[in-house]
Amino acid sequence: NVNHNHNVNHNHNHNQDSDKDKDKDKISPNNSTVNSARTNENRTTSQDSSADSSKNNSFKNIPSIPNENIENLVNYSQANSQATTPNSSFVTTSSISSVSPLMRRKNYSPSTFLIPKCRFQPQPQFHSLQNQSYQLNIDNDINTNNQILNKPDCANFEQVNQYLEQIMTENNLLKQRTIFQEKRIEELEQQVEISNWRLCNYESWPLKHNNNSNNKFAITSIAINEAQDLVATGSANKVILIYDIFSGECKRLLRSHKKDISCLASNKNVLVSGSLDETVRLWNFETGEVQGTLNGHEGAIFSVLTHDKFVLSGSGDRTIRIWDRTTNQALSTLQGHCGSVSCLAFTNSLQTVFSGSYDATIRIWDIETNKCLHTFEGHQSFVNSIAVSGNLIVSGSNDLNLKLWDIRTRICVRTLQRHSESITGLQLTSTNNVIVSSSEDGTIRLWSVPSGECIRVIRAQKDSKLPIYCLSMKNSLIIAGSKDGSARVWQFLI
Repeated sequence: NVNHNHNVNHNHNHNQDSDKDKDKDKISPNNSTVNSARTNENRTTSQDSSADSSKNNSFKNIPSIPNENIENLVNYSQANSQATTPNSSFVTTSSISSVSPLMRRKNYSPSTFLIPKCRFQPQPQFHSLQNQSYQLNIDNDINTNNQILNKPDCANFEQVNQYLEQIMTENNLLKQRTIFQEKRIEELEQQVEISNWRLCNYESWPLKHNNNSNNKFAITSIAINEAQDLVATGSANKVILIYDIFSGECKRLLRSHKKDISCLASNKNVLVSGSLDETVRLWNFETGEVQGTLNGHEGAIFSVLTHDKFVLSGSGDRTIRIWDRTTNQALSTLQGHCGSVSCLAFTNSLQTVFSGSYDATIRIWDIETNKCLHTFEGHQSFVNSIAVSGNLIVSGSNDLNLKLWDIRTRICVRTLQRHSESITGLQLTSTNNVIVSSSEDGTIRLWSVPSGECIRVIRAQKDSKLPIYCLSMKNSLIIAGSKDGSARVWQFLI
C-alpha cells in the first residue's frame, strides 16, 4: 500500500509539473521566438568576430606603398584591383601625403583624385602646410621630357617661385627654339632658290619679225600675256608687235598711236599702251582691236598699269590718273611729284599705289583718300623703275644704284652697286629672294635679297655693250628689249 501511494503521489506530482509547463506555454507563447532570436544573435556575434579577424588579416596582408609619383600609384592600384570593391561614396582631396593602395578609379580629373571609401578602409589623413605635400596637377607638372618635375614645399614660397620660373623658362626656350627652326628653314629655302638661279642653265632665242626689213627702232616696253604664251613689244616706230613666246614668230601688228610707244601693261586679255602722244589705249590681246582711248593728260605717258576694273597712268605733267576701264573716264588724279612720273606699281588689293619720278623720289599713295602717305628720298637722279612685293620696294635710278626700302620702317635697308650705266628695268621673283635688273650697260643681273650679292650676270650680246631699255619677267622667263630693235627670251631651267 505504501508503495502504491508513493507511485500515485509521484505520478500526481509529475502530472502537476506537466500541467504547470502547459500553463507556462499558455501564458508565454513567444518563448520559442525569443530562443530563436537569442540563437541568431549568438550566430551574428560569432560571424562578426570572424569577419573582424578576417578583416584584420586581410588588411595586414596589404603592403605599404612609398610616396612615389602618380604613375606608380595608378599601376599599383590596377595590379591590386581584385582586393576590394569600392563603396558608392567618394572623398575628394587635392593635397594628401599618401594615397591608399585600394584606389580603383581610373578616370580621375587632372587636378584631383577620387578615393573610394571601403568598409574596412581607414579614412585618409589630410596634411597641413607644414608637412610636405604634393599638388596633384598633371597638366602643369610634366616637363619637355614627359617626366614629372620635383614638387616644391608648399610652405616655402621661394621654392614655389623657383619652380614656376623653371617652368616658364622651359616654355620660353621651346618657343625660341621653334622660332629659330622656322627662320632656319626659310634661310635654307632662300639659299636653295639663290643657288638654283646661280647654277641653272638657260636657253635663249630672239623674237623674229614678220617683215623682210629688220626693225632698227629701239624696243622701249614689253608686256607678257602668260595665259596665251604671247608677248607684246612697243618701239619707237609707233608700232606694237605681238609674238609667240616659244616659237618667236610675230603674230600681229598693232598700229594706232601717233608717236613713240613708251610703256605697256597687260591684264588677262587686255593690253594697255602709253605713248608720247599723251594718250592711253586699250587693246584686245587676241584680235588686236582698240577697245578704248583715254584722253586727259597734258604730257607724254611714261608708265601704265592695269587692273580688273581700273587703269593707272603716269605722265610728264607730274600727275597720276586713275581710269575706269569700262567707261574710259578718269576717276581721280594724284598730284605731288615735282617731276615726270616714270614708273608705277601697286599691291594686289589696289589700296596702295607706288610711283617713281624724275624728281628722284618714290611716293606711296592711298587711292581712297588720294593722299600721299610717305615719300622716300635717297636717289641722286631719275628713278626709272620700281618693283614692289610684300614689305619690300626696290628702285633703280640713273645714279647706277639699286635701293631696297622697307615699307614698315620707311628706311633704305640696302644699296646695290654693280651696274655701270642707268638702270632701266626691275623685277622680283615670286618668293622675293632674287632681284632681276637690266641696264644700259647691256647686262642683266640677278641679285640675292638676303645678302645683296650679285649671283649671276647675263649679256644681251656677247662681247658688246648693247643697251637694254626694258625688262619683263614671268616665272622662269626673262624678256629684254634692246636699242637695236631686237628682243631676246631667256628661259631658266631651275
